[in-house]
Amino acid sequence: MNRPLAYPEGGFFYNTPSHASISILRAFLDLAQALDLETIAEGVETKEMEEALLNIGFTQAQGYFYGKPMTAAKALEFIQSGQQVTH
Repeated sequence: MNRPLAYPEGGFFYNTPSHASISILRAFLDLAQALDLETIAEGVETKEMEEALLNIGFTQAQGYFYGKPMTAAKALEFIQSGQQVTH
């Protein structure tokens, strides 16, 4: 069974994660886990943001750090090519 998704908006921190933004994201993650929701952090743009989210407990993320938006055809081509996301 697929679990519903919960996405915290990537704007909780833009450059340097603050104590307040980390506290908000921890609370978001705790609530999502209590409700048995799968979480995906959005808006990851830097290695620092990725590391902070991993340290908080997020296991999935998306954003420009991993790749720019692409058409469905380009996404299919990327998946079929077996390429890995590089930073």
